[in-house]
Amino acid sequence: MRRPSSFAFAVLAAIAAGLGALPVSGTISAQETAPAKKSASAPEAAAPGTATPAAVGPGGKVRKQTKPGEVTIEDQVRAAFRVEPVVHRLDGRKGQLIPFEFTITSQGDGTDVDIRPVALKQEENGVIMPDTDAPSPKALTFEGPASLSLKAEEPYVLKGTVRVPSTQSSFHSFGLLVTDKGRKTGEAPAGQPNQPQFGVDFVTRYLLRCDINVEGVRPADAHKLVIEGGTMLEVDGRPQAKLFVSNPTESPLEFEMKTRLVSVTGGIVGKEFNLVSPVRSSLAPPERYLARVLPGARVRLEEFIPFAVFSGDYQFEASLMVHGRRFLTAQFPVSASEKDYPAQAAAVAQIANGISASPAQVELSLQRGGERFVSVVIANQSTESYTVNASPLNRDRTPADWFIVRPQAFGLPSGATRKVLISMPATRDPDAPHQYGLLNFGLADEAGEARGSGTIDVGLLARTETNPELNVGNLAWDGAASPPAVVLPLKNKGAVHFPLNARMTLSDAEGHRVRFVAGYGRWLLPGDSTELRFRMKDAIPAGRYTLRIQIDTKEGLAPVEITTPVELTQ
Repeated sequence: MRRPSSFAFAVLAAIAAGLGALPVSGTISAQETAPAKKSASAPEAAAPGTATPAAVGPGGKVRKQTKPGEVTIEDQVRAAFRVEPVVHRLDGRKGQLIPFEFTITSQGDGTDVDIRPVALKQEENGVIMPDTDAPSPKALTFEGPASLSLKAEEPYVLKGTVRVPSTQSSFHSFGLLVTDKGRKTGEAPAGQPNQPQFGVDFVTRYLLRCDINVEGVRPADAHKLVIEGGTMLEVDGRPQAKLFVSNPTESPLEFEMKTRLVSVTGGIVGKEFNLVSPVRSSLAPPERYLARVLPGARVRLEEFIPFAVFSGDYQFEASLMVHGRRFLTAQFPVSASEKDYPAQAAAVAQIANGISASPAQVELSLQRGGERFVSVVIANQSTESYTVNASPLNRDRTPADWFIVRPQAFGLPSGATRKVLISMPATRDPDAPHQYGLLNFGLADEAGEARGSGTIDVGLLARTETNPELNVGNLAWDGAASPPAVVLPLKNKGAVHFPLNARMTLSDAEGHRVRFVAGYGRWLLPGDSTELRFRMKDAIPAGRYTLRIQIDTKEGLAPVEITTPVELTQ
């Protein structure tokens, strides 16, 4: 549900109604904050008279009744049977008859199950589901009855065969649906007919698949697929590439989607990378990068861009690959602005067009476990070659002598990366305070002309540990921003930098939560002020919510917390 304009009005009303007068201003020292309270949501707590879904299972019953109308139910969910494997990956040639076996085992009591071939359909996220309304496939058959009784813990081997279709498709998928007859739980306790009771019908269902890679076939319909909706968007503060693939043909297809960014000013940005179907995002390569699209389906592919993307206009180029061959290519115009990706900005600094440095913040430390040396990587994604001069500076941009960089000058050809080492001098006053400065990178072209410069933050922590101290202002709503945001002003009143990592949640009475993040580890230096911006890209249903903000402070110390009720109206 995407309605930023109506959502902006809703949150604006909430802010005006209550947040503006929120008494959260003032200085909060991290060591004085109260520990975070455990939220009263499922499964730890539930509203009176309700059952927590995570606590319900076969044999669900009244465990205790502490007050009239209040019922607590405790149990666990367990499938009536299990199947191994759930998916067979088979290889074969056109027309070949391939045998398969699945082992079905009842868990606990005996189970009655139904078995039948089933057609398949596909969700946008890549999940393959049974399509019980479509005709079942004729190419798959199995031995034995369609209904049978499984004995407790006694394996049953389901055998069958699948005929590889004689089509020009290099991939096929066939399904078997195994369903138990269901069990009703929650009988009334003996001799207690008026005792509250709870009953649920539980049905276990497995969708088994035979996925077939057809050998010796060049997919004839691969070029008929449609690549559409290519875009680059912000997710969790980072740039993510996304597109859709539609299959208007009668043939399924397994493929890879390789993508790259090309700057309109010239040159490929970063390396080529693969997009991933969400359903396969938890797998390891190379299986992670295999995507499937069934006939008539439209699937989404996405991936975080594995390199820094800075302000500019680009072509997002996508290529559909089957067995290493490129069958289809599409291009989409995309653009990025300086503030689009706040998490990236906290990790990577833009020195000039196509030149980046990471990390963007370097902490040297004399404290136990601290780093005395830190490497910084300078990357040249532009089409030009440069000479780089690195200069240590104080915060007022005067030369600094409390940290050292080596080498101070080096060449950086197009497409190359170089490392520089930042360290502290061999001798240092042991009583010196924490210090903060900048490492400036100046660029010159091959003719010696200056071509820009940029900086990263450098901090040196003294031996004496210092707890952070944060001044928190009043919550506000910025409806003019794109996207609109809840804004929290902050000021660092302490002597040490404050890495900003913050979370905001909106929770309703039923325990549903919407989560937002801000800060992304960006330093707030001593004496500096900033704003945490919890950006709201999607609409939220109208209603009453509890707004909660947590700001991490220091390991071993409680976070800064703000909690207030709000009401969202449309």
